[in-house]
Parts: sequence; structure tokens; C-alpha cells
Amino acid sequence: MGKKCSFCGGKIKNGVCCDCGMSYYDENGTDAFMETDTFDSTDDLIEADISDSTDADIQQTNENVSQSREKNRKKPKKISAVIAALVAAAFLIIRIFLVIVVRSDVPKSKPKFADGIPYVTMPEIPKISIPKIKITIPDAKINDDIQKALEHDLNIAGIQNGVWQEGTYKAGEDIPFGTYLLMSDNETAFTVGFYPNEDRKPEENLIEEPASCFSKYITLNTDGYLEIQGAKLYDIQKSNAVNDPHEHSGMFLVGRDIEPGTYELVREASVETETSDASYRIYPDVGVARPVIKEQGEYKDSIMITIREGEFLELKNCIISE
Repeated sequence: MGKKCSFCGGKIKNGVCCDCGMSYYDENGTDAFMETDTFDSTDDLIEADISDSTDADIQQTNENVSQSREKNRKKPKKISAVIAALVAAAFLIIRIFLVIVVRSDVPKSKPKFADGIPYVTMPEIPKISIPKIKITIPDAKINDDIQKALEHDLNIAGIQNGVWQEGTYKAGEDIPFGTYLLMSDNETAFTVGFYPNEDRKPEENLIEEPASCFSKYITLNTDGYLEIQGAKLYDIQKSNAVNDPHEHSGMFLVGRDIEPGTYELVREASVETETSDASYRIYPDVGVARPVIKEQGEYKDSIMITIREGEFLELKNCIISE
């Protein structure tokens, strides 16, 4: 076994420590190793060595001691660094192990997370399926709504000025109860109907003869729906619409359209004698539900009739002679 330095534990060769440079020779050059003297500490060794050495040796020794102390101060730092590195490596290994173990339990379909972040299973939010709602408004419905709006405006206008355009009206609401005059828009035949229900089925029309050539009176005295096509409705109390029995056939109110009296009925010039007979009717009233006929007749060329105040005279294919 080689000799070791009592100061730093380094190997001594030729009386000098290879690590710290401590000299183990006395002033006579004799090996002064530990075989003859035992030193309890580094300071004792330094004092003993100083006492036996020359000034030059003392100076050299002090330098060696300073270097040795510097090295000794660095050694704990190196040891601490090594220990810290080992501890960090151990923590890193444990960390990697935990990540591997945790990841082994994570379903493959889940998203990956960065190393060191444990996987946290979040509760799945149930999917809410909202059905697609398609709102379709039929054109017929739109047309009905527009028609009702227009009819409403016409009703207001009719009530104000006493004239209603063609359309459908509820008696007692859209049109007040009373007697009205229907006249063709263009001096051609028109149609009129009165129905107990809003669906207005043709077979439920209460008017016996719905077609008229030019003019027609009607008295609204019951609930129902009045339908007008090709004509206008006039309130005889507000309107001065001209309805002349000398000019065209139709229905006339005695006392309004013609004065009471006796008159001759003749064929209209446009009516052929061979194909159509002329006729007349006299009504005491003109309620919608088949009014009672007071007098009627047919003729080929002409006929004399007498009419009274408040009666309604209906002429077909004939007029009152001038």
C-alpha cells in the first residue's frame, strides 16, 4: 500500500502529496511521513511542518495549503451537484413511469396530453338532437289571408260610402242588415249567392235565381254569407246609383227607380221574338229566401201592368215603354 496524505488523502510520492502538494520532508530532507509523527488535524500538521521548515518551505507550504483548501471547498460542490443530478434522474424516472402507467388506462380514442400532465376523464356531454322544423305556408293560405284583408278594407269602405265591391260578406257584420241594390259592373249578367255557412256550398244557396242580367234587389234579414261575382252592392239609403227600367231589363224599386203607375212593357230591341219570351214579376219584398211573387206574366210583343209604391218589379228581355 502507498502512503497517503493525512490532509487530503491523496497519494504521496517522493515525500510530496500528488493532490495537494503537501511536503513531508524535514529541513534535512528526511522523510517526515506519518510513521514518526501523528497529526490530529490539518492545522497541527501545518504547525508542525512550519516549525521544521525554512522560510521558503513555509511559503511553499502555505501555497500548497491554500490550493488544498480551495480543492476541498470545490469537492462538496461537486458532490452536491452529483447528488442533485441523481435525485433529478430518479424523479424523472418515476415521473416517466407514472405517465406510462396513467396513459395505459387512457382509451386510444381520447386526445393525447403532454408528458407530466395526468389524464383527467371528463364526463361526456350528451348530444342534444334538435329536429329540423320546416315551416311551409301554403300559397292558398296566403291568398286567403290577403283576400280577407282586402275584404276587410272593402267592408270598411263599403260601410263608409255605401258601396261594396264583389266578394264575400257576412250579413249583419260586414254588411248591415237592410235592402241593397246589386248592379252589373259592365252591363252583363252577374251571379249572387246567399249561404247559411261560411263554406258556401252551391247546393245551399238560398237565392232561387242567382243569375241576373243587369240589376237585382236583395234584403239581408238573416244571418249568412253573401257572395257577389261581377257586380257591386249599393246601399240604397246612401247611394244614388242609376237603375232605369226604360234603358235595360233587371229589377227596380217602385218609388226609387220608377214612379208608381200603369206602364206598357215591350221587348228589348236586342231580344229576338222567336227565341225568347218576355216576362215580368212583381214582389212585395225581396228577402233572400225565395221571396213571395205577387204577380207575374209572359208575352210576345207587349203588355200593360200596374205597379205600386214599395213594390219590386223584375223585367226579363223587356223594358218599360217611353
